Amino acid sequence: AIIGRSPALTPSRPSAAVLRLVPPPGDEALVAGARAGDASARRALVERYAQHVAGVLHNVVGARAPLEDLAQDVFLVVFRDLGQLREPAALRGWITRVAVHRARTHIRSAGRQRWLRYFGWLDEEPEPPAAPGLSAEDRELARATYEVLDGLPERERTAFALRFVEGMSLPEVADAMELSLATTKRVLRAAEDRFRTRAACDARLRHHLGGERP
Repeated sequence: AIIGRSPALTPSRPSAAVLRLVPPPGDEALVAGARAGDASARRALVERYAQHVAGVLHNVVGARAPLEDLAQDVFLVVFRDLGQLREPAALRGWITRVAVHRARTHIRSAGRQRWLRYFGWLDEEPEPPAAPGLSAEDRELARATYEVLDGLPERERTAFALRFVEGMSLPEVADAMELSLATTKRVLRAAEDRFRTRAACDARLRHHLGGERP
């Protein structure tokens, strides 16, 4: 006869304390699972990097962009091209490059659309919702910053945003943009010079430029 399962022997859900003792799977395990079609591994990968991707996109393109749509595009590319990732331990940097590439594509597209709006061939963009937790002054500074960034060449704007808004190190910016370190430094120097020149003409930013650069 089959012995019925006693309630006392039925496995219960592990407590939060026990769960904290179980280390989360590493990136290598998530990549292997996602490549094998494991839905739970794919969900875990998205959960682990969704905030990072959203931050990169927001800091590069600004709040006006359709950030949720862009993030979905990023993860579609990630799962489509996951087989091309040679070093699963380098997953974060690879995802960052995918996000930066999508952001740069959006910036180029938005630049073309601004010309169409200028000639009245497209409707004006709606105002983005106010960012929660930010004061009116901070929102205005953010708006002014991205208005200045909109006038920078796409490569300079992206490098500037990654370095000074996202806060990446120089090697991280170079890796994200797939540039040499020397080229990254030149692009950033040009971007900062151009940004400072333009920002000095904006009363909202003029007093926030700071002193001389190191």
